[in-house]
Amino acid sequence: MVFNFFRFNRTKPEQTYVIIARYNVGDWFRRFVLTATSPYEACRRFDQASEFLEWTRVSNATLEG
Repeated sequence: MVFNFFRFNRTKPEQTYVIIARYNVGDWFRRFVLTATSPYEACRRFDQASEFLEWTRVSNATLEG
């Protein structure tokens, strides 16, 4: 019997996550909303994105809602 491995979509759906970050200069905090398949991936995307270089993440990713 041959199994059809392509029959089901095995990718996780993306969800909306919230990350709190602090600006490097001053005392500013900001809430960022990202889409990812897991909280780990959302944090990774934030930490590696060039657009967030001036921000330091102070929270883990939590589901928005």
